[in-house]
Amino acid sequence: MNSDLKKLVLFQTGYPNRSHGNHSLKEKININQELDRLVSIYEHGGGFGDPDAKAEHDRKIQLLMHHQIQKVNKSNTYMALANVVIAIVNIGILIYQVFFK
Repeated sequence: MNSDLKKLVLFQTGYPNRSHGNHSLKEKININQELDRLVSIYEHGGGFGDPDAKAEHDRKIQLLMHHQIQKVNKSNTYMALANVVIAIVNIGILIYQVFFK
């Protein structure tokens, strides 16, 4: 289960296989290092003294994953906006070629 959890976190965040746009590399590395550190607690057999500690640990992992996903969504939004602009330019060129040439 330990390696499965780490694979799930890495898959959902896209680390290390995907590039996430123009975000600062240092910030991505810090978030990824923190995720690795939190997930590795399970691998080393680290126990939690009480259920609240485990719940807090899981919330930290979820928060870091949320930040990663937000970064990906932000870059996807910019790419979609660029695609819309390119499509509008292409439509303008098509209209010009058909009607004004």
